[in-house]
Amino acid sequence: MKFDTMNLDESKQVAEIYYSYNDETIGYIINVPYRDSSLGVDFEDPIEKKYSKEIHGCKMNITLYKIEDSKVPKCVAKFKYGSIEYLLMGTMDEQDFEKILKNLVFPK
Repeated sequence: MKFDTMNLDESKQVAEIYYSYNDETIGYIINVPYRDSSLGVDFEDPIEKKYSKEIHGCKMNITLYKIEDSKVPKCVAKFKYGSIEYLLMGTMDEQDFEKILKNLVFPK
């Protein structure tokens, strides 16, 4: 993975960080809830698989979307750690996606 760009909106307390991985973009969004707002994504691709997994004591809701003409799914994980919301998304094998999730580091 290689760092690409970052957008920070201090007024909304949202950071968007983008990486390149196998010629694909991985998006990592960090949201400090701002007046009852919440992160949301909506993909029109059909859901291939949906499940929850606990990683580092954090319950992560993972959705895999079937992408037309692609053998790999778009993977999306939504979770909260402390009072902060996170969203990670990218097009890759499920095992690679989970490896990234397992390597996330959160402050104690």
